[in-house]
Amino acid sequence: MAFAERRGKKWRVRYLRPDGGYESESGFDTKKAALNYGDKQEAAIREGRWIDPARGEISLDKYWGDWLPAQDLAPRTAERYSSYYRNHIQPAFGSRALVDIEGLAVDAFEKKLAKRLAPNTVTGIMLVLRLLMADAAHDRRIVSSPVRPRRRRGKRTAPDVRTRKGIAIELEAVQAIRARLPRTEAILVLVAAFCGMRWGEVAGMRRKFLVLMPDAPGGPTGYYQIDEKIGALHESSELGLYFGPPKGGKGRTVELPPFLVELLAVYLATLPASQQLLFPDRDGGPWRRSNFTRRLWRPACDGWEARPTVRGHAAREAAPPIVKSLRFHDLRHTQETWLSEDKIEKIARDERLGHATAGMEGTYNHATPKMRADILNVLQSRWERYWSVVES
Repeated sequence: MAFAERRGKKWRVRYLRPDGGYESESGFDTKKAALNYGDKQEAAIREGRWIDPARGEISLDKYWGDWLPAQDLAPRTAERYSSYYRNHIQPAFGSRALVDIEGLAVDAFEKKLAKRLAPNTVTGIMLVLRLLMADAAHDRRIVSSPVRPRRRRGKRTAPDVRTRKGIAIELEAVQAIRARLPRTEAILVLVAAFCGMRWGEVAGMRRKFLVLMPDAPGGPTGYYQIDEKIGALHESSELGLYFGPPKGGKGRTVELPPFLVELLAVYLATLPASQQLLFPDRDGGPWRRSNFTRRLWRPACDGWEARPTVRGHAAREAAPPIVKSLRFHDLRHTQETWLSEDKIEKIARDERLGHATAGMEGTYNHATPKMRADILNVLQSRWERYWSVVES
């Protein structure tokens, strides 16, 4: 049973711990308040709800050091979490004990982040803090997490202009961008636009997963198999470039329209038979996304200024933008939009792009061979319409 002791002008309560020892808490103004606290702790002990206060006294930095290695994360995700913690969470809470991190302080932290960072970045930072504190509560270091669940309240605000939405472009723009690229990268862009593959999937395309039958009796046919274990190129500061699972961890088969089968067959014939990587960089290895973007993609999309002859470089005329600030990922938006324009069922679009269809539609609806054939037909027709206009 709890008992109280006077300590100067304040009272201290002592109560029996589960291990038979005594726990104490000081600073109460009255004996009654001290005893009430002790009785509540003993009731929590009897009901199995008691949290040892000493377990919450470790700093968030110490808990983070134990927490991160215990997580089953992809290397790139672990790097992103570490960046969020190091640059944002640690300066605010790293030196504090877990029990001293209060809900209002977390709310103020999130509000401060929102004033200077894009919403997606704030969401990522808060996700890391939310996971940390939820696991601290699960480990019985704190009674409950001070991080609120994702908010569904508060004032409505206009969309944040810093959140850049994806866009779709016409085939004419795709072709204009390709015209500014070397042949290998021009084919890479065409594959991305007509297959909706992610950067890591298309940049990591390899011969062994590509099936082409340009002389098939019914017409050219083929597909690319995105392997569920090594189907995408990833980048990590620790591992460098490596092949791993595609986003979502699920592989898929991407069927190719006839014109793309023929184009890839011709292109493949120009590569050494021993070369597995379809779209290597100038050194023969996989492209780093940042290098591809800086050296080729941005100039092709944004154009460039005129340059006189200087330091051995020939003069260059100015080139206007085609689609300024276009992202490579917008080619996935483009594929989705093209298929939507041509009335392709959502379940078939999702399967092609590697999306999970939400709700009951994803449970009970399924892509059929006819739907997949319709996709190839509309993509082939789009390509042929473009060339009929160009050649007319």
